[in-house]
Amino acid sequence: MTDPSTTPDPNISSTRTPARVSVPISDLNRHAGHKRVRPVLLGARVTILGSVGGHSYVATEKDNYVGFINSSHLCANHPTKHRLSALASLTYGKAYMKSADHISLSHGSLVKVTKETEKFAKTAMRHMLKPLSCFWARPIYGAATLTKALIVLAWYRPHLR
Repeated sequence: MTDPSTTPDPNISSTRTPARVSVPISDLNRHAGHKRVRPVLLGARVTILGSVGGHSYVATEKDNYVGFINSSHLCANHPTKHRLSALASLTYGKAYMKSADHISLSHGSLVKVTKETEKFAKTAMRHMLKPLSCFWARPIYGAATLTKALIVLAWYRPHLR
């Protein structure tokens, strides 16, 4: 017996194109347009196996789950070295705390940092506050990650005023 969540459907699988998720959270569905089986975060690596309508049939690199993602939520597989280790972070239109926030990113999102200043990191998703974003160049998971993120957040918050 095979698990349909991790075994690609041979009737749909025709290509193997690497890609990444380009929105903060995308839904991985068992069938195109159905309800979510699991969320896939920004920057997650996937392999496009085929497409049906406006959805791409993909396999996630992290856990090998297969399903459909809205094709507009995918982009080219650009190199990414930073993972958001804070519980959540906002992106801002300008490298200024009082500028309008753009989107919210979840813990574990992969981002490509193109430029850094003392307080901000410039990404494709605009500017992120470095001390509260806690970028790590390699993935680290578990209780230690969350503990460190909370300690850093508690220490930096009074220093930003």
